[in-house]
Amino acid sequence: MKVCVPYEPHYKADGLVSIVLLLDHTIFSSLPAEMLWKGIRLGKKAEFHITLLHVQKASELSHRSREEIVSLFNAFVEGHPIRLVSFTNDLRYTEEDEKKTILVRCTVANLDGLFASLNSAFRISMPTQPAHITIYSLDPFVGIHVNSDEKMESLERVHLPELEAALKKISLV
Repeated sequence: MKVCVPYEPHYKADGLVSIVLLLDHTIFSSLPAEMLWKGIRLGKKAEFHITLLHVQKASELSHRSREEIVSLFNAFVEGHPIRLVSFTNDLRYTEEDEKKTILVRCTVANLDGLFASLNSAFRISMPTQPAHITIYSLDPFVGIHVNSDEKMESLERVHLPELEAALKKISLV
């Protein structure tokens, strides 16, 4: 199952789970290597991405194959590239079991259109993935799945002036 470049498939043992937009790690080079939040020392992630679509969930909701979901995704992004536009001034903290992370919400072009197309084509009602990037974690290769606006809004807000100032200085042009 091939996903159009610059998008990448993420797999687990049972196959393709999601499609992400990989980000150049140098975008975040100005961020501190570590952040301390509530006594927890979190390190900057080794890899940065925005999860765009949970293919497995779309497949389950629509009763369509993962290949059909990927085909729709590829056709959509051919005419409507999905790209990072900006960071919002919204940092969140989440933990799940031993995993702990800080993420930043972001604005992503054409993501709403992708979900409108997906929902229309397959007659489902899958909410748009809340756009975010996990930037700090206990494990530099681990994030935590945040798949709805309700879950995102329930997460604790983070106020770290040093990190907020560094994010504002990042140019995405």
